[in-house]
Amino acid sequence: MLLGSASCGEDANRTGLGVAPPLGQTPLDDAQARDASPDADGPESDAASDAGDVTPGPDLSVEGFVIPDPSRTTPGLFVTPARPGQLNGAGPFLNAYAAADVKAKCSNSTPSIQRLWQHNITFATYAGNGNNDYPYMQPGEAMTWRFVAPAEGTAQLFQYFEGSQVRFVSGFMSVSTKPCDFDVHKLEGAPQSCYQSAPVGLSVYYRSTNGAAKSYECALIPGKTYYLNLRMQDARPATLGGQPTEDSCASSGVAPCGGYVQIR
Repeated sequence: MLLGSASCGEDANRTGLGVAPPLGQTPLDDAQARDASPDADGPESDAASDAGDVTPGPDLSVEGFVIPDPSRTTPGLFVTPARPGQLNGAGPFLNAYAAADVKAKCSNSTPSIQRLWQHNITFATYAGNGNNDYPYMQPGEAMTWRFVAPAEGTAQLFQYFEGSQVRFVSGFMSVSTKPCDFDVHKLEGAPQSCYQSAPVGLSVYYRSTNGAAKSYECALIPGKTYYLNLRMQDARPATLGGQPTEDSCASSGVAPCGGYVQIR
């Protein structure tokens, strides 16, 4: 179901998801991320920015396998079969690939990410069917879903909320042109619609458009590749009650941690 901005806001209030954030922001391209983040490495960012809007190449697993696109076709609470000879993780319901080059991909993450799990999805068939993914995270781990932004005018939301399988802790969710984009500086100052963190459930509203999005929507360019990123962290500034230097799963003393993720 495709919802306009008014419907998104009304649905959020009706289901107890909270009021949509007041300020929208388009996910940063690599060049913008380099300028905005003091942690970005100059040479890597320059090389990435030279690619412009060219579709990024395939992502590799730590074993050197090309992660299939798609690598997962249906969300839901069913056990994904293991893949012989490849690392399998993020819990039995996802059985995701361990992405290569974690240090480079997660260079703006504090605390550092040691393992990045990944699935590639086809947005048109994966979104909006009402099923939930359920990632299990160990301390120092993150999950990313790679997708191509849907057709012009598509508007809905990504959600992270409490499940019943493992410990639910604070989450940090971003939608970005970069995998593993967990720059806590994005949460300083004015609210950022493409970067959300809280000790309760999260909702990132999006709109796929070549024009302007609503103030609370994360603007996606149709046909461009993005990553939905999730880690266990209350990345809000400490002045707002957050713990931006800590991994929430490690702080809880109980692992694994996780919750439901719904792509609508």
